[in-house]
Amino acid sequence: MLGFAAGTPVAGRYLLVARMAASPAAQTWAALDDVLGRPVAVKFFALPATDHGGLRTLRSRARTAARLGHPHLVPVHDVGDAYAPGGEPVPYLVMARIDGTPLADRLVRGRLPEPEAIRIGAGLAGGLAEMHRRNLTHGEVCPSSVLLTPTGPVLVGLVGTRHLVAEEPAAPCADTGALADLILASTEAAPSLVRVCGDALSGALTMDAFAAALTKLAGTPPAGPGRVRRRLALVGAAFLGAAVTAGVGELTGAGVPALNTADTAGTETGRPSPVPAAAARPTGTTLIPSQPATIAGTPGGAGGPTPGHSGSVSASPAATASSPATDTVLAALTKLRADVTAGRDTAEIETKLGARLDSAAADLLTDARLGKKLDPKLKNFGKRVDAGVTAGDITAARAAILRADLAAVPTT
Repeated sequence: MLGFAAGTPVAGRYLLVARMAASPAAQTWAALDDVLGRPVAVKFFALPATDHGGLRTLRSRARTAARLGHPHLVPVHDVGDAYAPGGEPVPYLVMARIDGTPLADRLVRGRLPEPEAIRIGAGLAGGLAEMHRRNLTHGEVCPSSVLLTPTGPVLVGLVGTRHLVAEEPAAPCADTGALADLILASTEAAPSLVRVCGDALSGALTMDAFAAALTKLAGTPPAGPGRVRRRLALVGAAFLGAAVTAGVGELTGAGVPALNTADTAGTETGRPSPVPAAAARPTGTTLIPSQPATIAGTPGGAGGPTPGHSGSVSASPAATASSPATDTVLAALTKLRADVTAGRDTAEIETKLGARLDSAAADLLTDARLGKKLDPKLKNFGKRVDAGVTAGDITAARAAILRADLAAVPTT
């Protein structure tokens, strides 16, 4: 696509060195800026010259992104037009070339220690908050868009094809929820972190407030050996994050402040301080017995409601007991995720698509354990596979395996 090759000069100063990524809509090349003598990345967009709206959006977004100057956002240097070998104009974007490890590749080796996940999340939240202040949203915060460097995480993809074709930009709350999902999927989170991410997922936190809460957690010394390490189960968005529960069995009202005192007092999120033990269990609140639960495919537990929330929450049948049907669904989804991993390991699935499919499979496992309907996400997973085949990002053989896995998942 586009016809560029190594050794091609662009705009008289950017010498293309090696292609880094390609799709039908764009190509990204490692290049050298001959004028300033620095490595850069040049991204070409397959936008026709007649797409005036897309071209205006590209240049406007690039100008705004170039003014961000945040240490956790990839720097944008230049935007312009080059000419493909056939003579047609091709818009391009020049960014800093970052030497780092994609978070998606790091997670293949296992989850992050919680302190590291919090530091990464705090850095990304700070960068995204700066974007939101400039009326920019990212729209695709995921492990494959985060590079881990010696100086911290760097978010890439500030200007992408999705921004040029979308009728409306993603809402800031979508970035906030996506970052919360990323953090929860990256580590075995303690109750304090799960509570903050739950608030972000429910829409109770802006990105600024989320960044402040994560920064506070990053500076909080770890608790002693008795620290509760079992993950909380997030009840679905229908409850607006009102039931974040702790995996400590039949939790008493007196136990709630002990779990959360270090997490809620004086936070920048505006959440109330811990309530006294006598008031920790509101009248009419139903405590949820401890049951296995997961976030992004990792075992955890459930317990009583978080301070600051009221109302009654009862466990769904899918969340309170395992059944043969549930076990069959989990087994099928586990195989689906394993086959995605196998495809990534054998290069049958392109790296970026592989990270997205792995994240989608993890979401399906989470929803299955929480008793949510799977049909919409199963269909979307299949559409991603089909699109990957069309784009050449997944082999036909591996796609057939994944389609068979999807067909094997019992649905209602």
